[in-house]
Amino acid sequence: MYNKSVRISDFGDSDDIDTMAKYKALSIRTAMAMQYTNTLFDKTEKLLACGTYLGYAVSDERVVAANFCRERLCPMCQKRKSLKQYANSIRLSEELQKDFVFLHCVLTVRNCEATSLSDTVDLLFKGSRSLFNNKRVQQGWKGELRALEVTYNNKTRLFHPHLHCLVAVRPSYFTSRYYLSVESVRNLWQDSLKVEYLPQVHISKCDENGFAEISKYCLKPLDLQLSVAEHAEVLDFLNMALKGRRLLQSYGVIKDAAARLRLSDDIENESGFVDGVESYTFDFSLSKYTKSG
Repeated sequence: MYNKSVRISDFGDSDDIDTMAKYKALSIRTAMAMQYTNTLFDKTEKLLACGTYLGYAVSDERVVAANFCRERLCPMCQKRKSLKQYANSIRLSEELQKDFVFLHCVLTVRNCEATSLSDTVDLLFKGSRSLFNNKRVQQGWKGELRALEVTYNNKTRLFHPHLHCLVAVRPSYFTSRYYLSVESVRNLWQDSLKVEYLPQVHISKCDENGFAEISKYCLKPLDLQLSVAEHAEVLDFLNMALKGRRLLQSYGVIKDAAARLRLSDDIENESGFVDGVESYTFDFSLSKYTKSG
């Protein structure tokens, strides 16, 4: 089953069968915790059944058929959606890189207790809309891709919701009068949040790979090293805080580019014609995929 010594960061971003088996094991572990939740217990069977069948194209070894459950907190479906978003982001980067360069901006608020998580996410989303609509910001920042990430500290039992933002700026931005220092953005972010403390903000340049990575943060499976009871509690609060929300949101030139490219974040495979498929089924007793037929 799931090996606690192996972290999500060790799983890799590939689509190979061994990586998929690791995510499947993590989905099983999540399902076991879900059965003790108040809001997700009825999803347990869906997560257990998720990804029990995978069809790989013989030509390029990509998944072209599967029985994914599409649940937001399913690690396997989060993994699949992150791959889809990664591909979308590469296309956006190619579309925009002639005219823009990109910044990675992390917008934070103070850590919060579980009971305040939903309100804190509301605060982040409302604050970010206000920031992106600020006249000073719009003069320098021409587009944003906003991704919510929520982490959990099992020592303090606090959540850390924050936003990873891809910011498109003109190449001349850094020497223009519209350039915003980190301190300037911190002050504008504080005004947008309407809080008394000065929140932390981190800004750095990013390349094409950074462009793709940012869009994956909110879809990264939460690898929780917790007791079943605490795991269930965390899943309940995450579900209540994230239900019905758009975790990825684009603005300005990034939104326009996504519309031109007609990008979809659907995790259903867009395989087209495939000449030959190798099928695998998940063996629960061995905790691995075995080739069918």
